[in-house]
Amino acid sequence: LYNKSLSSLNDSLLLDPRPDTYRLRATVLRHQEKYAESITDLNTALSIIKANEPKVLDKDAKNSKDVDDINKQLAITLNDVGVSLVGMRKYREAITCFRKAMTRNNQLPELPINLGDCYKQLDEFDNAL
Repeated sequence: LYNKSLSSLNDSLLLDPRPDTYRLRATVLRHQEKYAESITDLNTALSIIKANEPKVLDKDAKNSKDVDDINKQLAITLNDVGVSLVGMRKYREAITCFRKAMTRNNQLPELPINLGDCYKQLDEFDNAL
């Protein structure tokens, strides 16, 4: 199912590289645990939006929502990377991912919990609070 979806999204991007298509492909890639590719697509979507800002002044509200949505997807993906790193006991690297995720969207409730768990595993209880 994912491979067929990716194929269709790839074809769509060849014809019309739109930020929403990159965002959708990034979501599919995240579900396949292809995190680096997902992050690349989300950053590409942000770049396209920023490059087109002067052309879409009448759509500022939609643009802002798109950027917020993409940043939320980046935070979710970075959280997933962090969780994978925790599974490999790479707590310092996981902390970096969780902190980056929080700069993109600090409204995800799992981020401070995951961050605190890493500090707990490193016996850095002062940082865990």
